[in-house]
Amino acid sequence: MFKHDHKGVVTNVKHLGQCGSCQAFSTNVVVESLNQRKTSKLGLLSEQELIDCDNQENQGCNSALMEYAFEYFKQKCGLTTESYYLTQEIMLDLVFHQI
Repeated sequence: MFKHDHKGVVTNVKHLGQCGSCQAFSTNVVVESLNQRKTSKLGLLSEQELIDCDNQENQGCNSALMEYAFEYFKQKCGLTTESYYLTQEIMLDLVFHQI
């Protein structure tokens, strides 16, 4: 049996808290794993980007489907990394609060 967590094909388990955003986490795990199998590099994609921006069909923490998240991913030609998205969020928050 192939254990993905022991082969570095999946990231550590993440906690989604009270937000009903399991589609963002599930979608990212699939894409991260496929990318790792193809490139041998495991990247962390931003679930928060899907929660914040994939709102044409999905509704962030309220309700969403993986199928729509995959469509968003395809339309955008990918997602940004978790660390980059967080950095951008912090910078925007700082700018917003300085006004």
